[in-house]
Amino acid sequence: VMTLWPHGLQVQTSPQLRLLLHTVLQLGNTLNAGRRQPSSGIRLSSLRKLADTRSFDGSTTLVHYLVALLSQSAPEVRSPKHSFA
Repeated sequence: VMTLWPHGLQVQTSPQLRLLLHTVLQLGNTLNAGRRQPSSGIRLSSLRKLADTRSFDGSTTLVHYLVALLSQSAPEVRSPKHSFA
């Protein structure tokens, strides 16, 4: 348990993870606009839907879009200074 403590703290305080999850929340709210109230949070179990949701032609998933979006707007999310290994 003690070996997990530093990694758990890194996850809780990671600005990159916070930005990533915030972007996922914004993306979900944008996709659901007009159909339901904006969400104030996400369930970790719903992250799997990012890989399952595809474009009309089936060539791109939301994961692909998210990586491209964050690569342009926040490259530090893709290459964090701290490793969780």
